[in-house]
Amino acid sequence: MIEFTKIIVEGFCGINKLDLPLNNTGITVIRGSNGNGKTTIFSALVWCLYGINLKKVSDVLTWKELRPKNYKGVKVSLFFRKEGKVHNIIRCQSYKDEVFGAKGNDRLLYFIDTEPVEEKGKRLIQLLIDKNIGMSYNVFMNSVMFGQGCKRLIQETGPDKKKLFEDIFELNYLSEAKKVAQDRYQKLYNEIQSLIKEKESIKESYNLLKVNSSEIKKKRSEFDLSIKNKISLLKSDKKLATIRLNKLSLKLKDIKQKNIKSDIEKVKKEINYQKELYDNATNKSNIKVEDLVDNVINLLKDKQYNKSIEILEEIKSSFNIQRKSHEKLGELQDKKSELYDKLYNLDKLKGELLRIKEEIEHIDKRIENNLNTKPDFESILKSNKVKQEKYTKRISELDTSISQIKDNVEFYKWAYMDPLSNNGIKAFLFESSMDYLNEILESYSEALGFNILFGIDLNSTKKDFITMISMDGIEVKYDELSGGQKQLVNLAMALAMNQMISKSKGINIAFLDEVFESLSSDNIELVINLIKKVYKDRNLFLITHQESLPIPNSKVLTVSKINGLSKYEF
Repeated sequence: MIEFTKIIVEGFCGINKLDLPLNNTGITVIRGSNGNGKTTIFSALVWCLYGINLKKVSDVLTWKELRPKNYKGVKVSLFFRKEGKVHNIIRCQSYKDEVFGAKGNDRLLYFIDTEPVEEKGKRLIQLLIDKNIGMSYNVFMNSVMFGQGCKRLIQETGPDKKKLFEDIFELNYLSEAKKVAQDRYQKLYNEIQSLIKEKESIKESYNLLKVNSSEIKKKRSEFDLSIKNKISLLKSDKKLATIRLNKLSLKLKDIKQKNIKSDIEKVKKEINYQKELYDNATNKSNIKVEDLVDNVINLLKDKQYNKSIEILEEIKSSFNIQRKSHEKLGELQDKKSELYDKLYNLDKLKGELLRIKEEIEHIDKRIENNLNTKPDFESILKSNKVKQEKYTKRISELDTSISQIKDNVEFYKWAYMDPLSNNGIKAFLFESSMDYLNEILESYSEALGFNILFGIDLNSTKKDFITMISMDGIEVKYDELSGGQKQLVNLAMALAMNQMISKSKGINIAFLDEVFESLSSDNIELVINLIKKVYKDRNLFLITHQESLPIPNSKVLTVSKINGLSKYEF
């Protein structure tokens, strides 16, 4: 259970100072004219949690022309309870005053039961906050906050919907398990290949010994034949082997192992550099077209032509950098593969060189044995037999290891290809979780006059999500709805997702921002009845500019503007 208890805001956008309790059970109506700063409260809450506000921007300083004389910058402090402990997040931006003995500046602080967390640096602290909240920014915005300017779950792409549902249904562990299975499969597969190579090498040595023993036996039976001819043949073999050895030695000198490894490291560094360029460019260009167009239009209206061109050129430059980095990454990956091939060939060459040396040593031994008028054939055969037994034993051990690993390889391959695939457990759990979501949506159908049903297309390759809206027994598409109908569908989805997140994550609050826009008076009454039903015993902040709403026992927070800054009064 996560119970948000209080937020304290200073210098955030149009808010000069605000101390607001968040855990008053029931409905709190936040009323004021458009532009007075009703939604700014929750923009501050989201910014404190994730470092970006409702518009996904991080700059939240009050406009210079509106700042009071004693303006110190931004400091937002958020309190919540979890598992009996009090958590406090403090996020600052250009804050000049002190916060716990040091200037606030752009710091991010996190306390649990008044003790600072061990993690240092914004990135690690943010990771801990995300972990303890248990929701990404996207999940929070789709299940806790509903506003007319927010993108709705029903409008998300298939992959984005899937990711959101994985977070909400807490099924991320299945994706992680699939990756673990794939990684272990690859590791064991590589291990098997290594063992097979070793086995082939030992077999080759074993066969050489077998041939050698056969030759010794032949020599023993044909010892009366001319030793001189045999030695001549052996020397000829040695000469050929020496020629091969010299050629391989020269070839080996031409390949510089250190240079290859150095080149590989250089290519890896360049790949990391290009990835960083690509990621930075992607972050810069990852802006909604609507937001970009609105921004440029506003700048053009303000006659800030240079600034408009600068923004467009920056976006264009980001796309160019992405394209070039992507092309360069492809080239670098090919180059890295070529270098690894060279390194593999070098190792192969060394192995071949070692085998030729062993062959020459073996020929020398055979010559020495033949020079002896009384060769000790039996000792050689006995030695070879011992070695062959050793090789046979090792081959048997390798066969056992390969067999055991093969079973694990097949298991992990089966795991990620079958139960952990999109057709496996995840599809079943998704479908089960969908049933609960659809039960909630069905409970709204009588009040709304239509039904929303989410499902998974099990016949599609990617197991896409499908949304069915039924009105008077007729299925219609979301895009075919009127503005008011879309608003009702969006609201129903927001309430259902909030009920699910309240159950799975234990979040005690929800925010509805101007949900009565585009609704008729009948639909407004319908929505109010639905809100009263869903939030009967829960905590809801309802933002509206309407003067009166038939919501009994609700608290009213009035928002007005004085000298451009928001003022809040119960």
